[in-house]
Amino acid sequence: MLREDVDIEHIQLHVRKSNKAALSLYKKLGYQIVRDDKKYYADEEDAFIMQLLLSEPQERPRSVFYSLQRVFLTYGTRMM
Repeated sequence: MLREDVDIEHIQLHVRKSNKAALSLYKKLGYQIVRDDKKYYADEEDAFIMQLLLSEPQERPRSVFYSLQRVFLTYGTRMM
């Protein structure tokens, strides 16, 4: 499925503030820091929320119901 086939405006992810390598990589890929998330991790470290815009936000018709769906992805940790 191509991103043009669905109505996705952006992707967001959390990155530890101390993870300089990941921050650098995501910035090179076009992500921007949009805000902080205090004590996000189990060890109470803060995270940056980073966002990649895929398309300009479009005004949706008011008569059409839509819902925002978030998909949380993790890498290297199994969530239970």
